[in-house]
Amino acid sequence: MEAQDEEITVERAVENFAAEVARWREVRGMSKRGLAQAMGFDPSYVSHVESGRHRPREEFARLADEALNAGKAIWRRWCDYEQAKTREGPARRPPGATPAPRRAAIRDRLCPRRRA
Repeated sequence: MEAQDEEITVERAVENFAAEVARWREVRGMSKRGLAQAMGFDPSYVSHVESGRHRPREEFARLADEALNAGKAIWRRWCDYEQAKTREGPARRPPGATPAPRRAAIRDRLCPRRRA
């Protein structure tokens, strides 16, 4: 696990999120298909998120955390991802993405900073 104060890259945050989802899915003995069904997603989407081909979305993080009864572990990884995206700024943000100040306000409301 990364140190709480250590800043991670978006790529690393995506890897961490994917690993957390896969870990909890395996702990709960669920297949990707079973998780997808419990969340209302297509099984290929779950596979793409776990492989890092798709970036995590808020809805996916919330539903996965709930379906896997992960105690907010998956949600915290999503928050780490959101914080990494905000730190990287607009240079890497795709066209049409939420501007950084608004994204930061949303992130701060949904993902309070963890204290050491």
